[in-house]
Order: sequence, then C-alpha cells, then structure tokens
Amino acid sequence: MLSDLQRQKFFIAARAAYETRKPSLDFDTWRKDEMERTVGVDSIKLVPSTGDAWLTLMIHFLTLAGETKQAYELGLRLGTSEKSIARHQLEACCKKNSVSLNYAAAILRRKYKVSIDDATDRQLWHIIFTINRVTSKRTKNSTGNPF
Repeated sequence: MLSDLQRQKFFIAARAAYETRKPSLDFDTWRKDEMERTVGVDSIKLVPSTGDAWLTLMIHFLTLAGETKQAYELGLRLGTSEKSIARHQLEACCKKNSVSLNYAAAILRRKYKVSIDDATDRQLWHIIFTINRVTSKRTKNSTGNPF
C-alpha cells in the first residue's frame, strides 16, 4: 500500500495534469481512465508501494501536466531499478538466444504463476539463467558434441 506522502504526491500530479489537459470528464473518472491505460489498475489503493507502478503513474501524470524535468528525473530512477535492469537483460537474453519474449512469459507463468510485469527481479534473473541453460544445451546437441 502506498504511504500517505506517495498518495499526496500522486494526487497533486494527477490534479495538475487534469487542470492542464482540461478533459470533458470529471476528475475521478478521467484519473481512473488514465491509471487503467497506464498501469492496468483504476484505484490508487491497488497500486503497490514497491515496484515500478507508482513511478510509472507519476511520470505519466507529470508529463501530462508539463512537468517534464520532474518526469525525466523520476524516469532515471525507474530505469535504474533492479527490476528494470533484470527486464532489460531478459529482453537482451531472448534476442541473443533467438527466442520470443512470450517463451519467457510462459516459463514465468508455469514456474511462478506471474506475468513478466508482475515478476520480481529475482524471478526474472532465474528465467534468464533458464533460457541460457536451455539454449546452450540445444546448441551443443545440434552440433553433435555432448560437451
């Protein structure tokens, strides 16, 4: 659950974005629609206090409000989180080993019962090692060399 300070910052950013955009919807409806499109939840109560969802929402609303410097600074924090690094490495691993990201997602669903977006950084690293191990065995077996 978000702290009171996180909730306060969120609503200030959302209100500033609403005032800047001046949509035809009322504030709560518009905010919920924007949240749903951005992170897939429409209630601030459902946003976890850890992970990337809160930062992603803040970046979204700050950008809509025209606060690009603040959004950029938060984006730097988002881009250097452990989970973001693991996600980037997973994408690179899939590309290097010529496998689809859907393959990694299927392993995560089967092994941990989570989607790629909901996986922890540790789970993502486990999948990276799994993909590397499986594809290296496949390569060794295709050349006829068991070692």
